[in-house]
Amino acid sequence: DPLQAVSFTPFNQFFIVDALFNANETEMAVAAMDQCWGGMLELGATSFWETFSPQWLTTMLKGPGPPPNGQNGYTSLCHPWAGGVAFLLTKHVLGLAPTEPGFRAWRVHPQGLGAVAGLDRVSGTHPSGIAVELDARTGTFRVWGAPPGSVGSL
Repeated sequence: DPLQAVSFTPFNQFFIVDALFNANETEMAVAAMDQCWGGMLELGATSFWETFSPQWLTTMLKGPGPPPNGQNGYTSLCHPWAGGVAFLLTKHVLGLAPTEPGFRAWRVHPQGLGAVAGLDRVSGTHPSGIAVELDARTGTFRVWGAPPGSVGSL
């Protein structure tokens, strides 16, 4: 049940989803991402919130306005540690990861492409400069910006 893998905070949810991907529970990881970050988008978010509960999808009116927060009555609607989903999409869905320190060797091994169904394009960039882009319409990948002398595998 994907609802059992949902934390009240996107910060905690990051670790849950990362662990699910690492355990090859891709379908559950994608469902958990959709429940948390997708749920915020469904409620009209334009950035990611400090807290989120999937139950808000059935109890809140959709549209502008802050979500409830049982801690103090307010919540941050643009919370820095709620953005971990961008890293998860790059690391797991697009599959960009080093296989040697400093990205001297790297791989692109996507999993959970269902997470991006309906999108035209998904891309991610690592601080090393390497970037990967998926054209979801054609299913093609493009990789660029690899560190000089590095070796990659797809």
